[in-house]
Amino acid sequence: MKKSHIAFTAIFLIVLIVLFLLLRVWSSARAVAVVGPSAIKRGLDGNIYIFSNDILYLHDKEGRFLDKIPVIKFGMKHVIGDFWPYKNGDLLLRREVSQSLTISGEAELFARTGAGEKDRLGTGESILQRCSNETFQCRNFGERGEVFDKITAFSIMADEEKGVTYLSDSVGHQLLVLDDKGNVTAKSNTPFQFPNNFSLEEDGLLYVADTNNHRVA
Repeated sequence: MKKSHIAFTAIFLIVLIVLFLLLRVWSSARAVAVVGPSAIKRGLDGNIYIFSNDILYLHDKEGRFLDKIPVIKFGMKHVIGDFWPYKNGDLLLRREVSQSLTISGEAELFARTGAGEKDRLGTGESILQRCSNETFQCRNFGERGEVFDKITAFSIMADEEKGVTYLSDSVGHQLLVLDDKGNVTAKSNTPFQFPNNFSLEEDGLLYVADTNNHRVA
């Protein structure tokens, strides 16, 4: 084969690889932009809370429609991960962080080791917010400016009587215990692998879906 043909083939392959990478980044960005039904909870008031397409839908325990509230009213554009409805109607929400797709982020997404960039606001504020369902005002959930790395996927549950909030940081492979102000009081030392949903049962134990360890812990 002539050298000119070899050079042309090499350039063609390089262009093809670059186009593939650009397509991969573009498709990832499009996938991130797609939102839909993401979380559902039954509140202590008996109502059903459903987040879908960045809108909170409220239904009573019989399934009858009560109200819909765009999340933008809380000063947020998107609902990310889980949420928690408090007895008084407040909502615990995760504030979104502007992120840009990078090569390292793409590698992390492919390997399922993270979300690319760390979830940090850069201001020391908490990424979790407790928001009023009446005034739509939000305040930091974490007095000491607690910020968590990469909690793009997480589950959360509050025991209001005990003033304890449980949070599973799936990508961080850990469980966190927070006080009623949102400060971290304990972290798990169990070797979890992508812990997801959990349930606090009457026996006093916390049951965790330990996904990549293929077990319920």
